[in-house]
Amino acid sequence: MSYCALCKELASGENVVYTGKYTFVLVNLRAVKKGHIMVLPKRHVERYDKMCHKEAKEFFDNIEKAAKYVQEEYGDYPLIVINPVDRRSEPHIHAHLIPSSRGAREFFSAVENLPLNEVAPKVEREDVKNALSKRFRS
Repeated sequence: MSYCALCKELASGENVVYTGKYTFVLVNLRAVKKGHIMVLPKRHVERYDKMCHKEAKEFFDNIEKAAKYVQEEYGDYPLIVINPVDRRSEPHIHAHLIPSSRGAREFFSAVENLPLNEVAPKVEREDVKNALSKRFRS
């Protein structure tokens, strides 16, 4: 897609770290911090459930490899984030890998002003379990 900046990045190759058969790894142009990279499918796909099996397998395999390499290079295992479709700056599915000395719990606690390590109420846990269990069974 010619309007997609991420597709253009693949075509230019300037910030491409690695190219596989179905995916590529890219240094983030607007990196949050040094070592911030992204893993993306080569084909312009907006949602991961629209990737074919081979694309999805290589996508997640390369996330795993990239996480290991980021940790080895920058000392911290990365937070791995796939933004919701309506919160992406580009309409091309991608996973951010950002080296972090903090975990997801600490991140969300700080960003969304949530409790750091509080046990969720039993009624809330049961509600989530019931709602999502129905979805998995359907």
